[in-house]
Amino acid sequence: MVKVKFEFANLNDHYLFQELLKDKEIFQAIFEEIIQDSIGELDRVTREHRVGNGLYTHEINCDLLGVTTTGVLCNLELQNKPMKYLLNRTRYYVSVLQSNFYEKERNEPYSNVPNCYSIWLCNFDPFGDDSERNTLVPYREEVGIIEEDGSVRIFIDIRKWERFTPKLQELFRFMLDSSEENGLNAKWDVVRKLYENMKEIKSMENKEAEYIAYGRAREDGYIDGWYEGRDKGVIEGIEKGIEKGIEKGLVQGQERKTIETIRNMYNKGFELQMISEISGCSIERVQEIIELFFES
Repeated sequence: MVKVKFEFANLNDHYLFQELLKDKEIFQAIFEEIIQDSIGELDRVTREHRVGNGLYTHEINCDLLGVTTTGVLCNLELQNKPMKYLLNRTRYYVSVLQSNFYEKERNEPYSNVPNCYSIWLCNFDPFGDDSERNTLVPYREEVGIIEEDGSVRIFIDIRKWERFTPKLQELFRFMLDSSEENGLNAKWDVVRKLYENMKEIKSMENKEAEYIAYGRAREDGYIDGWYEGRDKGVIEGIEKGIEKGIEKGLVQGQERKTIETIRNMYNKGFELQMISEISGCSIERVQEIIELFFES
């Protein structure tokens, strides 16, 4: 059961966090402010991006995954509750992301393994040492040198918002208390835009139903995210076009296998024509499935 009414939910709610930060401009601005560097041009941002084939690896659901035009992976996660093996989980996320986006062709150079940033915004102290931020990168202990191998994990305790840059102070304070005062009075235009977009979303009739269904799906253990929740629903109204949503019933049998095939090929960058030929679906049907499950 959803504990907070939709009208009172803050940006540190998973549903609103994903719904609002899937905006490419907002996502990029926040990501670059955190790493204090440019990530280049974003190609796409997806919410609840599921990665892994489920056969040989445990699948992961990324809250938000941005992919740049040069293939850099930008993972942004919201972690509201402490977990014992958070470091193990984040290390696994990076390894699965890099391995699944790496073109595993014969003689493919390892230099093509994509760089990956994984940022975890926590509502608690992840290391228990009162630090506001911790960055994990490969380190050569014997010589005291950091080696850049393209994998970076960053952990942030957003409750210590006053210790960050002015922009991040406004963002993290707004995440904890998404009030009009913290939104409209913010100097950073990104926070003001987040407030206006949140206000608009909360005024939409269908969004509250999505919010409630999403919260129940997470609590009942059906999903570790939005994507899998939709997998447990039936795709209704195929003749009239598939409508996005969570409560779509159960995708069964061959239909689900087809979707799995399309998902794997899409994640590997195959063209629509090739996906259509392999899956046996028309190009229109392939595009329909991609828009429903994989694109924000």
